[in-house]
Amino acid sequence: MTENSEKQFWDFIEGFQNAMVATVDGDQMRARPMVPFVNKDNGEIRFLTHRVTHKTDEIKENSNALLTFSNPVTNAHASITGKMKVSEDYALIKELWGPYAETWFTGTPESRDVVAIIFKPEYGQMWDGEKNPVSLIKEIAVAFNSDTKIPDIVEEKKVNFG
Repeated sequence: MTENSEKQFWDFIEGFQNAMVATVDGDQMRARPMVPFVNKDNGEIRFLTHRVTHKTDEIKENSNALLTFSNPVTNAHASITGKMKVSEDYALIKELWGPYAETWFTGTPESRDVVAIIFKPEYGQMWDGEKNPVSLIKEIAVAFNSDTKIPDIVEEKKVNFG
């Protein structure tokens, strides 16, 4: 994909308020909702978490991860695979700290109970379903009355990062 596609992808996911973060736990995948901090300049998505959790152990064992984003109201979705690492960079933790962190964590960024997780994407897909309601209804009606039965309600794009 082009650099423009990467920019479009970063702009697209920046609007999501949360992500499902899946990590590898032995031969299983485990997913949990987390608040993403998108950093387009560094090509990273960052998260805050407690130092001692299953996810930090899982990331240290296997850095492969999957993020998914979904907004059922706008029919917008994205998924990204890549690598994660746990960071104790307290300047970064302090940068990400805000009302969200005040809600979920006790103490301060310096309390040493919080670490950052840094996700570097490798491959992404997005489905942009941003159509007006009349267009959506028309597409669904056309598909219902056709042989294909597949409404044209989203635009899919793929991005290879790097």
